Amino acid sequence: MMKKGLATFALSMATAFSAYALEPELVSVKHSGLGGAGVAYPQDALSIVLNPASSAHLCDRFDVGVHWKWTENEFDTTIGISPLTFSYKNHDRHIVHPDFAVNYWLGCDISFGLSFHNSFYAKNDFDTILTGLGISNFEQKLVFETITPVLAWRFCNCHTIGIGLPVYLGAYKNNGLELLGLTLDLGSITNRGWDHTVGWGINFGYLLQVTPNLDVGIFYQPKISMKRFNHYRGFLADQGRVDVPEIIRAGLVYKADCWNLAFDVEHRNYSELGFWGNPVGDLVNTLFGTAGGPGLGWSNQTLFRLGGDYRWNESWLLRAGVEHSTNYIHDQGVFLSGLLGKAITTTASIGATYNLDCNKEISVYYAHGFDHKLNDRPLEGLPVAGGLIETNAKEKANYLGVSFGMGF
Repeated sequence: MMKKGLATFALSMATAFSAYALEPELVSVKHSGLGGAGVAYPQDALSIVLNPASSAHLCDRFDVGVHWKWTENEFDTTIGISPLTFSYKNHDRHIVHPDFAVNYWLGCDISFGLSFHNSFYAKNDFDTILTGLGISNFEQKLVFETITPVLAWRFCNCHTIGIGLPVYLGAYKNNGLELLGLTLDLGSITNRGWDHTVGWGINFGYLLQVTPNLDVGIFYQPKISMKRFNHYRGFLADQGRVDVPEIIRAGLVYKADCWNLAFDVEHRNYSELGFWGNPVGDLVNTLFGTAGGPGLGWSNQTLFRLGGDYRWNESWLLRAGVEHSTNYIHDQGVFLSGLLGKAITTTASIGATYNLDCNKEISVYYAHGFDHKLNDRPLEGLPVAGGLIETNAKEKANYLGVSFGMGF
């Protein structure tokens, strides 16, 4: 029974890279074609997600788009010196999600924007794994949708400030963890259906025209506290609290006659939040669901994005970009990053916009996340043969998106 319980635990908490997340950098089809860059380079109404100050650099317009992501994974977990190894793949390999935004000038150099987009979407489904041990139909999903109204003010010709008031709506569920113990609350681990949370906060943006050809931008969003997932307080750290981490962005864009080049840096502070940053710790003596209980063990992450576009003619604008991120999952974190980890560190993208007329356009992009493999070090102190659990994960991903934009 102990081996069954630990095998279930290994399956549930170590599916970091069989869970598929729709990343924040996939907001806006245009920006996705630039590798996600755009803090200083407004492209469409969804640019207000990357920097609320962008609103004052856009005309009256709306944009609606859809993103499709599909992923291929290889994943295995080994328990004990006398090895018991499980290899498996996620059966739920696709995510499709829309985004939408509108921008409107109020007058007096003040503009208003409103966006709806996905901030996070991770899901996994193993409906035949570990059937030899009587374990099957494991499912886990975490979703965050975000609605953000913004106000922006442009003054002195070259300065713009913006403020956003994001509202995060979250949902989580898991099924199939009946054998998991070592918890604060045995009745709040699994099979509780969808649970929901809400949180709201504030963010700030600034744009500066340094020269006629060079703009810089910054964005800051402090940590946003979310209400607890009470149905799963016996499984998620800090009794089900999953807060939104602090985000800092900075970027610049150089503009020439027919081409532009944008570069961004983004930093996310995961390590200070219990759910994201708590280490694996002692899995025998540390209870799930407590403030110091097992979390994902993530360190802080820094992302670098570089993108450029070229005006081919009056109808076509072509884009390309690349994103590279530091590895925020280390050692035992590969084992415990069960909801939404991402093994891929480098993604390249291409995209284009076709102008139907002076007010209407269609944009597309394709991106590829290159194969990347992570290995963790064994967990110690577990009462199984050899007392070791080791996890390896490999992932590659593809993305496709299309959007329609119109001025009014």
